[in-house]
Amino acid sequence: MKMQRRHLASRWWLGLIVLSAALLQDGSLRADNVVSVGTTASTAGQSVILPIFIENDVDIAAYSFGLLHEASSLNPTGISYAGAVIPDFIGSSVTPEGIAFGVLINFQLEEVIPVGGPSLVAYASYDVLAAGVGFFATVTPGTAGNPPIDVVFALPDATEITPTVSPGGVAVLSPDPDGSPTNRIRVAFPGSFSAYTPDGVLLESEVTSPGAPTDLIVDGNGHTWLLMAETQTVCRVGIQPEPKIVVSTGPEPRALGPLGGNGIFVTHSDGTLQVMHNDGTVLFGGDEQGNGPDGVLGTALDIGSAPFDLIHFAAGPGSTSWLGGGESLLRIQSNGNVVVDVDTGPGYPIQDLAAGPGGSVYVLHLGRVDRRVADGSKAAYVELPPGIAPTKLAVTTIQAGDERIDRIAVLNPSSNQVFQYDWHHDDVVVAAETMTHNRGVGSIAWDGDRQLWIAGQEAGTNDATLTSYNADGSPTGVDLTFAGLTILLTENSAAVPAVSAFPDADFDGDDYSNINEQAAGSNPFDSADDPTDEVPDYTPPVDSFSGVIIGDNHFAFLEWTWSSPTADFPQFYEITRTTDGVAGDPVVIEGTATSWIDENGGDGLPDGVHEYDIIVILGGSSDCLSTVLVVGGGETASETPIDVPGSEEGELTEIYDITADPNPQPGEAKYYLSDAVNGKIYPCNEDFMVLAVIQSPFVDGEPVTGIAFIENGFVGQDTLVVGNGSSGGQMHLIEITLIGDYIRDYFLYNPLPAVPNGPKFLPGAIAGKSGGMGYDEDSETMYITGPDSCEIYGMLHGGDGAINAEQSFPHPIQGAQQKGCTTGNCPPSPGPPWAGGDCTAPIYITSQTADGTLEIIEVSVSGGVATQVGEGITLAAIDDPGGILFDGENFIITGNSDGTVYEVQVTGNFTRGDPNEDGVVDIGDPIYELSYLFVNGPAPECFARLDANDDNLVDIADTIFLLTFLFNNGPQPPEPFDVAGPDPTPSSVTPCP
Repeated sequence: MKMQRRHLASRWWLGLIVLSAALLQDGSLRADNVVSVGTTASTAGQSVILPIFIENDVDIAAYSFGLLHEASSLNPTGISYAGAVIPDFIGSSVTPEGIAFGVLINFQLEEVIPVGGPSLVAYASYDVLAAGVGFFATVTPGTAGNPPIDVVFALPDATEITPTVSPGGVAVLSPDPDGSPTNRIRVAFPGSFSAYTPDGVLLESEVTSPGAPTDLIVDGNGHTWLLMAETQTVCRVGIQPEPKIVVSTGPEPRALGPLGGNGIFVTHSDGTLQVMHNDGTVLFGGDEQGNGPDGVLGTALDIGSAPFDLIHFAAGPGSTSWLGGGESLLRIQSNGNVVVDVDTGPGYPIQDLAAGPGGSVYVLHLGRVDRRVADGSKAAYVELPPGIAPTKLAVTTIQAGDERIDRIAVLNPSSNQVFQYDWHHDDVVVAAETMTHNRGVGSIAWDGDRQLWIAGQEAGTNDATLTSYNADGSPTGVDLTFAGLTILLTENSAAVPAVSAFPDADFDGDDYSNINEQAAGSNPFDSADDPTDEVPDYTPPVDSFSGVIIGDNHFAFLEWTWSSPTADFPQFYEITRTTDGVAGDPVVIEGTATSWIDENGGDGLPDGVHEYDIIVILGGSSDCLSTVLVVGGGETASETPIDVPGSEEGELTEIYDITADPNPQPGEAKYYLSDAVNGKIYPCNEDFMVLAVIQSPFVDGEPVTGIAFIENGFVGQDTLVVGNGSSGGQMHLIEITLIGDYIRDYFLYNPLPAVPNGPKFLPGAIAGKSGGMGYDEDSETMYITGPDSCEIYGMLHGGDGAINAEQSFPHPIQGAQQKGCTTGNCPPSPGPPWAGGDCTAPIYITSQTADGTLEIIEVSVSGGVATQVGEGITLAAIDDPGGILFDGENFIITGNSDGTVYEVQVTGNFTRGDPNEDGVVDIGDPIYELSYLFVNGPAPECFARLDANDDNLVDIADTIFLLTFLFNNGPQPPEPFDVAGPDPTPSSVTPCP
């Protein structure tokens, strides 16, 4: 079973901030005929690309336009065509004065651009100049070039129309700051900010904007950001002589979070994010109604109207962030897209969050602490003492014998106590010292020296206090009082969560990354304290470790990188393979090697999940790094970069779901992919080459997620149905043509009471976002996953959005992550071809095993209840699987967070010619096949067993072939025959799941 990994190569101009600067068009503009320019942001010295759109209310045969720019801020470098059709003529000129561009669709004027839009037609590129810093550099459609090219639409009869123009441009940002955070304890008071050394010495003090501070974070450049919710301001302080910056937030700000080293976001009570660059420029903000400052790139990012304010933050894996409040836990990407949405359940409101290992998050509830992994599933938890009301959570790492573990501190103000737990990375949790602190107990934070700081208001006074303790609970001697003040300390006050947010950074310049400092227990903010000071023979682990299955023999090719400030090479590497939970013997590899092939004694790897652990030996041994390979369902075979037209290096895509045209014409699109980040749909050929770019039908800021191809979907033409990925409101789908024109809406609702003895779907609107989708052509039923509710909804295509409760069902494994849904082929009907028969296409959905491994499972549905059929197909080798598609032979899985498409050959192991599955090919097998063909006998789940002659058909010829082999010395059935194995010639007619 093979998997092919294909990157949708998303290259972007801005590896710095943008988080989110997906090239945007003004969604408010809806004139009749328009040429418009998109908007983006950049620092000086970068190259940017601006999209150009047209909108036309009549069919046009040609168009032209010039682009005028501010010469002091921008230098034009090129323009490229990006339309959906291939024209007969494209003309362009690029000069320092401007860009000119013209397109003729067809020399005979027999083809046109039909009415519609906005449609992407070109990308214009510019270099950003230093003189533009602090300004918005405008690019406006106009007359440019020599001879001059005007803004014109031409009809097939040569009539000209002068369209309206809509300018765009580039917000030119200040240069990226250059700095690193230090080991300081940062606290804020009304109107002021102070930073102390771990010894309690005041090093920084600054006046801030007025108002009581409500949140505090430190970014990767060492700037401290303070939120004053009452006065609706954010203030940046620290790292003198950098100027203090004050920015208005608009109404009801709730929490701060960092965006790499270049800016922050602010959550608001309405479920939106305001995004700011480090220089204070609001990139996304406001609502164009005067409700707070509008962003230069667009309005505030909508992450859905959560039923609770998102007031807690923790760093997530990569550039993502955890947000929590009430009973909602979200993990969001830097553009505001929600990739994980967890309902913690009644009685478990979130009190606080703290970053955990491997992108996980610790979640404090009233009665327990959960650790949830990157997909939101709960890995482990610890019950807290009964009767307490904890409010704050802080996490650091400490040494426990030969391993590093997490030390969890839980603050319970009502008893003046801090409960501590040692959380091992295998999720064994042991209670540690409980501390009692009889001064102010309002908040807690760990610093880089693993000292716990407690701040609050002293009882009976108006005084604030700040006190520190060693990890063993003993006082350090630092105990400060601030007369007449109130104090703010947060979990991010004492030190940036260095490993969680910036694992590869080296804040203190000692040539050891933050993750190495944490692994050894040294201080990532102190150059005088490196890992060798804590562990004399400290050895850094490998920097990267990956693998792939190669060849038909199923060998594993592993490669890695390693670096150290003390040695060019280690003594050797030690690699251990664990197959399906059983560890093998370690293999020693010479220290100069950077790769190794595991041939398993020449036999290749057996079917199963193989986890490889690598450690480095140099005096001592390093921590281990792991990679997982799968043989069988989910085997990695290759990866192929694919270009999205006009994209640039580093551009973020989120290929959420995939669908396919079952009968594509030569040269036309076979697959359609949804890009949730950029609001795009990509038609692709059979090799996943992107043929065009279709704009999402949803408004800017609303992700397009699920997608399904509908053959003859509307008045005889093929269509696409796409889903809205916003969690707030009623589940919403839109049907469009294959070029993106709107057809109709579906707002999902349940018209009837629940199915008797089935799931309790209540009448009324179905709330939440749409996940992956599938479509069964025979029953004309669409299946839409609801990641918010862990339910799958069956809906008749062409209806009014009503779900069919008989065909809708809760996920059979509650709590399992599920974004993907697809339908398979109808199994061949029993009996002869002329007998006909009903067809029920299988339904496949993504699921999760008890150990957290993601997989694809088949389900059967009866009366609104789903039951898993057979074993799942593991997706252990895919980092972040999303939507799925069964194309007749293989599963195709999208990688949500990496812009990747994976192909998984899912042929199970079987013996050809053994349809009765007794392990022996004998007279019983042709009899079994004759029974299936002519008297409606049972069929095996694996139809390839029936295909004895391997012609990808099941018919009387297979029976004759078997009888000839058994009794007339005929040839034996093709492989797999002697030994059960996968089908080397899989076919959609003879599937073998």
